[in-house]
Amino acid sequence: MSSEYSLAPDEASKAASAVFSILTRDGGQTAAQLARLVGVHKKSLNRVLYHDPRFQEMKIETQAAPRWYLASSAPAGAKESTRKPKSEPTEESDGVPSVASREIIDEFTHIFDEKEYDHEVLAKFIKKLETPRPVPATPTTDAENPFGLYEWQKEALAAWDKNLGRGIIDAVTGAGKTRLAVAAIATELERGGEVLVLVPTIVLLHQWYEILNDYFPKSRIGRVGDGHDDTFLNSTIVIAVLASARNRHYPLSDTQGLLVADECHRAAAEKSQVTLAKHFPRRLGLSATHERMDEAHETILLPYFERVVFTLGYQRAIDDGVISSVRVAFLGVRFSEEEQGKYVILARTLSKMRRKLIIEHGCRERPFAAFLEDVIRLMSKGKRNDGIAAQRWMKAWGDKKDLLAETPAKLHAVNSLVPAIRDAERTLIFTQSILSANTIAEELRKSGVEIAVHHSQVSSSERDSIMSDFESGAISVLATVQTLEEGVDVPEADLAIIVASSKQRRQMIQRMGRIMRRKADGRDARFVILFVEGTDEDPREGAHEAFVGELVAVARESTVVQVEEATSL
Repeated sequence: MSSEYSLAPDEASKAASAVFSILTRDGGQTAAQLARLVGVHKKSLNRVLYHDPRFQEMKIETQAAPRWYLASSAPAGAKESTRKPKSEPTEESDGVPSVASREIIDEFTHIFDEKEYDHEVLAKFIKKLETPRPVPATPTTDAENPFGLYEWQKEALAAWDKNLGRGIIDAVTGAGKTRLAVAAIATELERGGEVLVLVPTIVLLHQWYEILNDYFPKSRIGRVGDGHDDTFLNSTIVIAVLASARNRHYPLSDTQGLLVADECHRAAAEKSQVTLAKHFPRRLGLSATHERMDEAHETILLPYFERVVFTLGYQRAIDDGVISSVRVAFLGVRFSEEEQGKYVILARTLSKMRRKLIIEHGCRERPFAAFLEDVIRLMSKGKRNDGIAAQRWMKAWGDKKDLLAETPAKLHAVNSLVPAIRDAERTLIFTQSILSANTIAEELRKSGVEIAVHHSQVSSSERDSIMSDFESGAISVLATVQTLEEGVDVPEADLAIIVASSKQRRQMIQRMGRIMRRKADGRDARFVILFVEGTDEDPREGAHEAFVGELVAVARESTVVQVEEATSL
């Protein structure tokens, strides 16, 4: 251990005497608690604790952290901790320890110990409003408002019209962007114009086809993608998947025409930019947030659509009764010592690899999304050495994500939420690994919860069947891995459990929108975010700062809880 934290013999003797006195009066203290009481650094005290046979570290199942007792009076039912005294770290060729030695854990353990956060930090997450919930909006459908538009939709369309039918409309998920587009399409058809609707996925292709057929039963509606290849020669409206539209041209029969880009940020991808046809005089971009990490919204989207003409954020959408109010809980769990050791090694490895990718391979340092995009680019287009470095970082990053997603502590936390799950009408559980989703499903079934998994290893036909069962109520819970993030029409749910968070703000906003769709009875949506304390998931350490701030700002209630308190959520 570093001499910086070594105690002189007389200091060590005094510390041992103080610990003995404390544990005689009040056994069951964590190392962090003992260090505060004795008045020395925890790393310094560890050497005393592990080398004095009078003290014994024990693990009790109902307690997250190991506790220290006098060896002569350890409680019944406790198990001796598997921690070992210090040992010298073994080194791999890159200088990263191959095992989690005592020194490594001591070096990082302060972030995992029970930590007292100051009032200013905790105040960011604690909130309770006494104001009544906004009344759900119920727009009327009449001759002046044939599509039953909300006030925000009318204002957005007016702003778009004022800009001569060009612009992007950013609006939170679930607020009604599609219906707004339907109104714009109706106006275009009345002008005698043709309409091209660009969508990023086949799922959205069919969703838009069904919606537009309902609204415009007399119009000829074509599709491009999934085996379809229609044009304006046989259709007045064409819905095209971006990947299929790249190699096609859609000449207009007249000077009138409207291009609608749903999830317009996707159209700015390098291979899809050609789909933004310049011969359409009117252009409408729709997104929850149009910004892209590669800044293509500045170089591609805004030059094409001209500007963002209207933005609907969460606060107004909630105040207007367009989406549900939300209650938020941040639920902290703790790694086991073995997991903690693995995390420390991965964190060190990733930090070292990232510095190398930035300095030697030209990756952008910030924001993280930009760094990630550069890593992906190096893997596919970089030189051999660039690709190898990127692949190594990506492998380690994936290992860390799996560790955070698959820790048994989170499985235990999800089990503690069974009362909340049963209280909900429908629940969505978001995680980052297929193994985690499958394990959660198996565990919840033991508690009698009707749950299905929705991920890439489930066939498309089976996913469709699962969504039908979820909508009918035959299944009340879906555990998903990134297959419900964008462009999937999800039946109304009122509880979301985030088992593993995403670093991408867009992905977290999409998840948020999945449960904030307006509820007929006006009840709140509930959002539970699980995190491993002291890791880069921990919001108290600054994780997801922008998203968390946005979420808490609009929540009616927000709190930080431990697993023992989860049954009250």
